[in-house]
Amino acid sequence: MKIQEGDRELSERKTLKVSLPAKLHLQLHTVKILKGRNISDTVENALDEFFEDRIDDGASDAGEGASGANGASEASA
Repeated sequence: MKIQEGDRELSERKTLKVSLPAKLHLQLHTVKILKGRNISDTVENALDEFFEDRIDDGASDAGEGASGANGASEASA
């Protein structure tokens, strides 16, 4: 699935509220400290890698299993 730019600016930043298990939050915080990155950049990089892997694997539905066992997510546009 390829997202078309259309009349929206895809470089625009959006805020996403996500509920994570404490273990994942601790891992994100650890990366923040060890690599000097903020949590937003760390999550962005992880999602980029996730979607690249999904495309490389030929997955037809990038949203499949997105809320998985690691916790539910809530998005606000």
